[in-house]
Amino acid sequence: MRAEPGQGGPGSPFGVTEPRLLFARLISACNAHDADAVGALLSADIVVDGEVVGRNRMVGRLAALWRAFPDCRWEVVESIANGRRVAARMRFTGRQEQPWLGRDHPGLVLDVTEFGFFRCQGGLIVEHSGSGDAPRMLAQLRSATIDR
Repeated sequence: MRAEPGQGGPGSPFGVTEPRLLFARLISACNAHDADAVGALLSADIVVDGEVVGRNRMVGRLAALWRAFPDCRWEVVESIANGRRVAARMRFTGRQEQPWLGRDHPGLVLDVTEFGFFRCQGGLIVEHSGSGDAPRMLAQLRSATIDR
């Protein structure tokens, strides 16, 4: 049996679930720096780390990241889907070209591990929480400050 796009679900022999497809589309849109495609995957009132952030603000945050790190991308190292949820370990890489979060280190290459948890409902991502490798990111930022 071959899986067709959109087929599957919990316990499906196809091994494809709607949340897994939404997550794959999100990563693809993020890597393409496609704000419209990202926005189309998020609920209007998406919750991020326990706070209602909303689609526009979430897309704005990503757009700021894309401007600061124009070559940034996420590589999915591993992911698992269970019901309406997806959990993933990802590798984020990107070279900073513009200030981001008050830090300006042109040429700095960030290479960090991130963990993301996504809840999907009605064909949209309605909740995201996660964490990055803050100690490694801070070490890279500190090193850039020292090397300047």
